[in-house]
Amino acid sequence: MAAVRATIETIVAEGIVERAAELGHTLLERLRDALAGPMAEGVVRAVRGVGLLVGIELSTPQSAGDFEYELVTRRVIPNHCLNRHGVVRLTPPALLDDNEVEWVVEAVGRSAEAVVARRRAHARRR
Repeated sequence: MAAVRATIETIVAEGIVERAAELGHTLLERLRDALAGPMAEGVVRAVRGVGLLVGIELSTPQSAGDFEYELVTRRVIPNHCLNRHGVVRLTPPALLDDNEVEWVVEAVGRSAEAVVARRRAHARRR
């Protein structure tokens, strides 16, 4: 019980909950900006989230799989949504600094652009 109490006291003292809320808001705004092109292309349908639970909905489960692959190649670990196969979740830690946020946003944007490029190449082959 002492460990639980100490953990909660640390979370409160260091403002981790407030930091997570602020970081989540910033991250969502930046991700929406970074994904504007893929949204216009119809590859990304929506970017939603609460706090640091972010969901990126893609147009098809195939696109979601391609997106996950691209994220992993850029050292971002996504979470596949088991009940919505077109949704990729991101759950970054609350302790990210500003440079790390920019790194994640850039990796997500480049990953989505790679999926757009793959989709265009596939359309040309048809």
